[in-house]
Amino acid sequence: MNRFLKIILLVLVLIPALFLIITSQSSKNMFDWKASAYDLTGGGTPNPDTPPGCPYPCYYLDPTNPANECAGGQPNCDANVGGQDGEFYQDENGDYWFSPNDDDDDEGGGGGYNPPNIPTPPTPPPPSTGTIQVYTVTADTTSYLMNCDQLPLVKTCIDTPGAPGCDTIPGNKSYLIGTVTYLNGIYQDTQTDTTGSRFINAPSNYIYRIANSKPGFSSYGVCHQQTPPETTTWIEGNSDYLYPTKTITFIVGMGPILPWFQIQLGGNSYGDSVFSLMPLFSTQSLLFDQTSAPTSPGILSSFTGFDLSESQASVGLINISSTNWSTNNAMTAKDWYVLFSHRLAQAALVPYGEFGGKPDQVVGARYTIYTTAESPIHDLTINQPWVVADGEKLIVIVDGTLDIRSTITIQGNGFVAFVVKNDITVNAAVGTTWDSTTPLVEGMYIAGGTFKTGTSTDPSTERFVGKGTFAAQTILLERNLSATDHNKDTSADLFYYNPSFLILMPDILKDLSYTWEEVAP
Repeated sequence: MNRFLKIILLVLVLIPALFLIITSQSSKNMFDWKASAYDLTGGGTPNPDTPPGCPYPCYYLDPTNPANECAGGQPNCDANVGGQDGEFYQDENGDYWFSPNDDDDDEGGGGGYNPPNIPTPPTPPPPSTGTIQVYTVTADTTSYLMNCDQLPLVKTCIDTPGAPGCDTIPGNKSYLIGTVTYLNGIYQDTQTDTTGSRFINAPSNYIYRIANSKPGFSSYGVCHQQTPPETTTWIEGNSDYLYPTKTITFIVGMGPILPWFQIQLGGNSYGDSVFSLMPLFSTQSLLFDQTSAPTSPGILSSFTGFDLSESQASVGLINISSTNWSTNNAMTAKDWYVLFSHRLAQAALVPYGEFGGKPDQVVGARYTIYTTAESPIHDLTINQPWVVADGEKLIVIVDGTLDIRSTITIQGNGFVAFVVKNDITVNAAVGTTWDSTTPLVEGMYIAGGTFKTGTSTDPSTERFVGKGTFAAQTILLERNLSATDHNKDTSADLFYYNPSFLILMPDILKDLSYTWEEVAP
């Protein structure tokens, strides 16, 4: 499965929580009324039949009882019943109710007010309840696990293999036995058969949220509906408000753990959306930005939001970094190739003619800018290792596409940048093992199109590790550690920020910064 990032700019690394991670005792059939969830009703009066505004205790005053002759409607009577001060309230039927004051100003003392001939207010009725039912399914065709047009059909075809539409879902499909469902981070139940996980006697008028965990799997999509009445409409999402006597049914589609990415060494990340399904259930300590002290993590910025959680049905907010710095004001989209190529055109340009190799270092030059615009083929294929020497600085303007089929590394204070009109593609052979953190693609990469990290099924090259700055309209992360079963604990794409570029990059690539200060005369 490809992962897309709609990018505005990634200044450092370019590139979309579980609401709660809980280990709790199993409580399948019983709920604690006070601890089960957040109460959205804001409470209520002890007797729901009393008139609005009548505080507890609120007594009904029988108009046929002589003791209640001063019940509210008598203008010459004091506002008291049985010598007790209080307030009268009238209900929608015209009947009167009486609520005594909290303080008893009876000079005779005593143990509180007990008015004669007034019945004790009725006991509050027990809260209404409902049921939450959760079914977890999986299928070979994982695309059917991701949306509410197809996910309910998967369950239908498991229950009734010959049902209409089942012939459109190729491969195996089944209930995912052993999946643990967490309800509001308090209750949990394990799916052991086709009946799923069932939570009964759940207090109504609460929002209930689920999360699911099974080693080796991620949640791809969640759909829910509430019955009765019966309906064919399914709504995307892993939470719903439970109404009295109703049943919420969730269908969860789960498949193999998806690949994800990380950044390191600080630096800010910008994007229209940032999306990385990190397997937090299996490895709870994972961070999107794993920069550690003494270096400070960067800031994650996006326009439409980000998701760093294991499930596409939830939003990761707590595992950004050790500081959790984030904003929603990512940079304005623009064509970065146009911006930088026009800027670089102001300098002297040298035609590139090395047929995939690195040009020789120009001794004594502050930097050298090469261009493929005058070449018969405007594209550039890196087909042999580039090693940028200490102190060497070169920039290559590619008036086409850049195909990286060999490593690009930097020594010491070297610097290299590629400003590419179209796509930048990293070949599958340019990669490393799942446990290696050695960068094989270093430098500044600016694409007017898409930056693609490349697909690889070879365990020796399955991980992409880059270091520097990566900016593009879209970042397509294609690496996958499924061959070695390490998507569960290791990022398939790892980007390092190189803070030395702020100093080493040629001034022609930098924006001017002004500081205005008022000086007293």
